Amino acid sequence: MFTTTSVKRETAIGRDGRTSRFDGPACQALVDSHDWRELVIDDASPGQEQEGEARRKQAQTQEFVKYQQQVMKNMVAMVDRLKEHGVKIVSEGTDNHLVLCDLRPFGVDGSRVERVLELAHIACNKNTVPGDKSALVPGGLRLGTPALTTRGFTEEDFVKVADYIKKGIDISVEISKEVEGKKFGDFKKVLESKEFPAIAALKKEVESLAEEFPTIGFDKAEGKYTK
Repeated sequence: MFTTTSVKRETAIGRDGRTSRFDGPACQALVDSHDWRELVIDDASPGQEQEGEARRKQAQTQEFVKYQQQVMKNMVAMVDRLKEHGVKIVSEGTDNHLVLCDLRPFGVDGSRVERVLELAHIACNKNTVPGDKSALVPGGLRLGTPALTTRGFTEEDFVKVADYIKKGIDISVEISKEVEGKKFGDFKKVLESKEFPAIAALKKEVESLAEEFPTIGFDKAEGKYTK
């Protein structure tokens, strides 16, 4: 499953004045529902400044440098694939671990796609994009690569992630055609009224991929966190 969790991260300021955010010992890309099949594809929320010195030392290690390089390689792979699918990327790309997709050209918004992806065990965050009038029903979807990189995903895997995201968008478009009202609540009622084979099929694909990777900090056999 792809899912989102709030993961505490630290912000370090380098000698060149740039900032970078990184995993801390207490935030090993854990998942909210204790399901080892889940994957985190959204950026983590910044937490309080704790264990700062230990994390800064971590950021200076070669292992961490390689990790961040892989984070960016994975982001490039995902963005390129999304563009191939015709997904509009705000600012035409990204230079960091985050990317913002504009869903409005497809005729859907971030709230609807976010909910469909959640039902398929993919949890992303809706996000406002330039020109939006509502933060409750924004036109964008925000994606990040750090957590899945921590689980061992590489460029090839993020191409699949992008494929799943596009399938979720397409499903949202099709379901919207069955909704009579224009409110998000009307859309949710239709989603809850019956099962959708397309969502079930996407969920199966997601779980199949997720099962190939460990969930860091969670023992699936014991069913509990290890850190």
